[in-house]
Formats: sequence, structure tokens, C-alpha cells
Amino acid sequence: MKKLLIFLSLLLVVLLAVVACDETPSGDDLPDTSSPGVTDTPTELTEGPTEEPTEAPTVPPEWLTYTETEKIVEIPTEAPTEAPTEAPGDPTTPVTVLGVDKLISTQGIYHLDNGIVDNGDYVTIVPTGEDPYYYPAYDFLGARYIIIKYRTANCDGVNMQVYLSSSGTGPQDDSTMLEGRLVGDGNWNYLVIDTKPLIDGGKYNGKTVSYLRFDPLDPGYKLDENGNVVMDGNNKLRETMPEGASLDVAYIAFCHAPNTMQNLESAS
Repeated sequence: MKKLLIFLSLLLVVLLAVVACDETPSGDDLPDTSSPGVTDTPTELTEGPTEEPTEAPTVPPEWLTYTETEKIVEIPTEAPTEAPTEAPGDPTTPVTVLGVDKLISTQGIYHLDNGIVDNGDYVTIVPTGEDPYYYPAYDFLGARYIIIKYRTANCDGVNMQVYLSSSGTGPQDDSTMLEGRLVGDGNWNYLVIDTKPLIDGGKYNGKTVSYLRFDPLDPGYKLDENGNVVMDGNNKLRETMPEGASLDVAYIAFCHAPNTMQNLESAS
């Protein structure tokens, strides 16, 4: 009986040992440190940068370094609403002067047959019929004012006319005509003609003359006591050219001011 108890005690110890061995984890049962979510504790920590790297500063455009008083050019934010006005031009210098070399022209002569005499500094014009005219020049630079230096002793009150336009068709009708009345005192005088009516009417741009027709002497139309043109049916009655009519002309000048030639000649 005593031996049986000792045997059972030893058997119990062996069983307990076997049970204890089964509860001890094997190498396969150890956690896999390579599995996701499981990290080894680093033995040494490395510190990362404390600030984000900054870009190298760019150099500002030179104009940004100017002060307000140093800014010379300002770029407008809106287009101008009106076109800039054109400069009137130099009032002290004529643009074009048609001298004797142009005044002796024989282009388109009417009732001036052999009636233009070259006298060196001026020409003498003798009409051979009513309403004489001719074309002294074309395609040249013009200006607003026409200044004509003339002399006559026997055509007091007679008209002088110019027809001009900037188109290529030529001045052939009264819509391109301007005129003034002559002073027949035998002295040199200046007839000043403002071309603004033709500019406003779109006939002349104030810069270029395609054709210039010069009517040196025009007796004009007969007027009644009220200043109205006398009519004969549908025809306007003209005055007659003064007997022995003649006219001296020194030049026809185109200028930006009405007194350009007068000032130049008085200063010389």
C-alpha cells in the first residue's frame, strides 16, 4: 500500500510537468515582430529638421524699388476716350510757297492765253476773258491759311478765288471754292484766306492739296440793293471785268498762321 502511494505521487508529478511544458510557448508561437503594426523600439532617435526649408529670395524688379517721386512712367489703366489734338504747327515758317516758278504754269489755262508774264520776283496776270483761271500746282503740302501777296491798280473790289481739295478728283465746283475781295490801291497787299470752311466740309484735310485752281480775277455776280444775286431766268448775271484789268502776284503761301508771311517780310 505504501509503495502504491509513492507510485501515484510520482505519476502526479510527471503529469504536472507534462502540463507545464505544454503551456510554455514555442518559437513558432512567439509574436512576429515583422508583422505590420509591430515596430522595434529604436536604440537611438535621430532628430528631424525643426523648420521647412525656405526658397532663396528673388530680387524685385527695379521699378518696384523706386519711390513714388522717382516713378517717371505710369502705364494708364484705361485707353484715352479722345484722340490727342494735333499740334497747330510752326506759325513762323510757311509750309509751302508757290513762287514765280509755279505761278507761270500753263496747266488748265482758261481766259489767260499768253496772259502770265514773268517779271522775276512776281508775275503779271492779264485776263483775256471773263472768269480766268488755271492750275499752278498739285500734290503738295498745305496748311490752314492761304496768304497771297498781290498788287493791282484797276481791279478794286474784284474777287480773287481759290479752289482746292485733298481728293484726287480736283476742285471743279463751288463746294471747294474760297474767295476774297481785292484792294486796288496800287500797293502790295496780302489776301488771307482761311480754309476752315473746306476742312469742316470734308473737302480739305488741312495737310495735302491734290489740286489747286487759282482764279486771280473774278468780277463776281451782279447784286441788287439787298445784296441778292440778280437772275436772268435761271442764269445768274455776272459783272464785267474792269477795262485793262491786270494783277501782279508774288506768291501763294500755305501757312499755319494768318500772319506768317507778313511777319517774315517785316522782319527782313
